[in-house]
Amino acid sequence: MNTQTKQTHFPLVFVLTIFAVIVLAACGSQPAAVPAAQAAPAATAVPAATAAVAQVAVPAATAVESQPTAGAAQSAASSSAVTTQGAVSFSKDLLPILQESCISCHGGEKTAKALDLKTFDSLMVGSQTGAVITPGNADGSKLVQAIKSGKMPKRGAKLTPDQVQLFVDWVNAGATNN
Repeated sequence: MNTQTKQTHFPLVFVLTIFAVIVLAACGSQPAAVPAAQAAPAATAVPAATAAVAQVAVPAATAVESQPTAGAAQSAASSSAVTTQGAVSFSKDLLPILQESCISCHGGEKTAKALDLKTFDSLMVGSQTGAVITPGNADGSKLVQAIKSGKMPKRGAKLTPDQVQLFVDWVNAGATNN
């Protein structure tokens, strides 16, 4: 095989190698070591890039894959354990706060900034500017930040620190409709 043929086939080998790594990572398998005779020539600069890409791509895919492999039973067990240990309930803990402090502006006949807080579904739709809850990230949730900073509610009493913490805990736990 001459040099030009090697250079022509190299991109195809590179793409197939990356594809194989991604597929194996998605299946939860580990790729077998490639014998030195089958490895791409080390004289070019591209194989070094291949190694760098493979090192970046495999851990990312593996990290995503490792979450489901924990098993649904374990997830359900930990979820029920959290629920029994005082997890925040949207319907029991947060909805009464929203009804008392927020619905007059965000849920009656008029909804300020198109933000309706009457139900879980309407809350998750967000406002005219987009989502107000980022499940798993209270610091990135507009509603939580408005409550924590004291900007909301505008009228009436501000929420107590315990009430604010309920919102933070609920959002950080995934903001589920429970």
